[in-house]
Amino acid sequence: MSSSINFKLVNDNLTEFASKEMQEYLWANQHGNDGKLMSSFVEAWEQLFDDSGLGTALEANAESLNPAATPLLNELRAKLKSVNEDRSAQEIIDDPLMNEVRLIAAKLLLAGVERQS
Repeated sequence: MSSSINFKLVNDNLTEFASKEMQEYLWANQHGNDGKLMSSFVEAWEQLFDDSGLGTALEANAESLNPAATPLLNELRAKLKSVNEDRSAQEIIDDPLMNEVRLIAAKLLLAGVERQS
């Protein structure tokens, strides 16, 4: 079974999860954002695992995934599930769990999610 993954969307959302400043800019409308660029914790999570096809590929152990990234992706998914999303954007951003999310996302950006041939 071949799983189609939008790796650009994966990397864009990992970048968003790796950066507190980007989260404040996109989710909490800070740092001079005029509201033209907006996102949210839930939107970034859905884009990362659902819209990109990554979640399906991860469950199917797709060959297009970097094997070194798989445990980190599973850890990231578990951390995201642990974050209480029923709060303001700033409360989510400031949650200590988000420091762990940012660290895992940064590690994934360094390792690369896509298998290199």
